[in-house]
Amino acid sequence: MLNGLAADATASADSVKAVAAGFGDSSLTALLPMVQTLPGKSDRDLELVFLTDNLKRRWTQSNIKTFLKDVPRKVRVEVVDVGPGAPQNAWISQANLLSFGPDSNRILRVGVGFVGDGKTTREVRLLGIEGLDAETQTVALKPGQTAHVDFRIPAKLNLAGQVAEVRLEPADALPGDDVYLVNLAPAWGLRVLIVEPEATGTDGRGVGLHLH
Repeated sequence: MLNGLAADATASADSVKAVAAGFGDSSLTALLPMVQTLPGKSDRDLELVFLTDNLKRRWTQSNIKTFLKDVPRKVRVEVVDVGPGAPQNAWISQANLLSFGPDSNRILRVGVGFVGDGKTTREVRLLGIEGLDAETQTVALKPGQTAHVDFRIPAKLNLAGQVAEVRLEPADALPGDDVYLVNLAPAWGLRVLIVEPEATGTDGRGVGLHLH
């Protein structure tokens, strides 16, 4: 404490402004007996405001019970948590196009990762495919686990040259990993142009032989 408890703390204003915040390891509830010595009418309600990182060891249940038992007035308590919050972020970890034959519908399987406190849900939106309306699915997320959603793509839809866009909505604090682009062109449709000199290698074979 900077000073004794008083009804008017104006005299302590300069001391309070000069205090620098720091770490401590004491119990907040150990100070409750001092509140009962606060000058003023005993029939007035009490309002207590705690600024704390809200760790469990900051609160001792026996101190709280004793205080509430002995104090004759109504008590209103507000706890302002200034501790660091748990990081929470969801991201698209992968998106793979699964094919089951030329006449079967294809599946775009999207994996979503998540870290945070507790469970949550997000919306996964597929768009950007010509000939297919945008579609949204809800995914349930658990910390440390990858959740999957499947989007059906009709077999008759031509995917040559198409790139799908997968989005997590709403975007979170790290929006950069909430968007994923998927090349839907069939693997066998890839075209490669090889440019090589006419000269042969040291073994007499063309230098681009292994590329061919």
